[in-house]
Amino acid sequence: MSNGGRWSNEEDQHLRSLARSGSSIRQIALRMNRSDTAIRRHAAELNIGIAGGRNVMATVDRLVELGSNAKTTKRGA
Repeated sequence: MSNGGRWSNEEDQHLRSLARSGSSIRQIALRMNRSDTAIRRHAAELNIGIAGGRNVMATVDRLVELGSNAKTTKRGA
């Protein structure tokens, strides 16, 4: 993969694939050997949505866990 300059069609497809998988900007940047800023900018140019700082499913799992803990804490009070 490239470390700067123009983006190839293959890199565009790879970016789309990684974004669909739920990878974060940081994870994508590391895999594609590009900066977080380059990933963010190019994704915006291509109208590709990328998960925030984490995998989306990890965030959902964490919210479910917090909800379970809140219920447990209430019952124990």
